[in-house]
Amino acid sequence: MRQLIVLLSLLFVLAACQNTPAENQNGSGQTAADIIQWNRDPYQVVFRAETAGGDNADALYRLNEVPPCTIYGDGRLVWLEGAGGIVSGKVLFDYLTDDLLTNFIWVMAIEGKIYDYGEGFSRQLPSAQIPVYERITVEVNDRKHVTDAFAEWPDRFYINILERCRTTALTPRVFEPDAAWLSVQTVAYNPNVPFVLWDATAAGLSLNEIANSGEKRWIEGNNVHALWWTLRENTPDIQFNENEVYYQIALQIPGVTVDAPPAPAQ
Repeated sequence: MRQLIVLLSLLFVLAACQNTPAENQNGSGQTAADIIQWNRDPYQVVFRAETAGGDNADALYRLNEVPPCTIYGDGRLVWLEGAGGIVSGKVLFDYLTDDLLTNFIWVMAIEGKIYDYGEGFSRQLPSAQIPVYERITVEVNDRKHVTDAFAEWPDRFYINILERCRTTALTPRVFEPDAAWLSVQTVAYNPNVPFVLWDATAAGLSLNEIANSGEKRWIEGNNVHALWWTLRENTPDIQFNENEVYYQIALQIPGVTVDAPPAPAQ
């Protein structure tokens, strides 16, 4: 808590000036860049804007989600192009300098007043239907701060922060994975959900085998590309037909999709 108070005190001093936090100093000679620290692990979420909840929150295919905007500890910024959906749409990435990341946190704290709003979802009464809601997470200076749409945000609060996150990138590039964790489960055929045919022999990869194992499998190469773009261009619950048995999958990319485990140790 003391670190947060020091951080906010410095940010308010800097806000009175006209420069970015990296260019200003308080009485101790420290800049915001000296005070705002974060875990540099490439899988650590420093900032994330996402959509949570929904009656299908526990469905396997929800693990395919790429949050609308995430900044990781190594400065990597990953986001969905445009409005996007929980799966569909092009995924872009860039790497931020320390000054860009620090300035983004500063703007959220001062202009966005992110620390004025807490987490309201946990205070909602139980319901048979789980609402879909927006959530923002910031973790700097060893403190994780979570706020959500139940905290009575002002108009366009989430949209403004999300757009600032996306536009922090200076050199956006399209992301395409070379490796991923693949999980598979058998499902009953649903005529209201699209399906594609999966040729296990041609692919050299059996969805049935992975489903029966009950475990994730690390896969690489062309199958990753094919599955990735199939998911990007279809509904998230798309069915895969292998020998007249239907499956749904989760393709988890470390440091990109939500809750993806790290890559296996080499």
